[in-house]
Amino acid sequence: RSLREQVRRARAKGVRIATLSAADAATPVWQRAIGDLLARWRATRSMAPMQFLVAIDLATQADARRLFVAVQEERLVA
Repeated sequence: RSLREQVRRARAKGVRIATLSAADAATPVWQRAIGDLLARWRATRSMAPMQFLVAIDLATQADARRLFVAVQEERLVA
């Protein structure tokens, strides 16, 4: 499917994209939501013994990053 079609479907399902600041991402609420999301994602993937190569660390150089989140009905989905 085309990217345009996927964006249209996401909008139709009420998914919205927001930019999350480093300060907001550091709050306990967002830390828990992001941690839960990453745990669900990791549960669907088998990790190689050298998983440090694919480890996700959002705290390193947080001020230099732009973090985008997908929210549906006030729930973090991506």
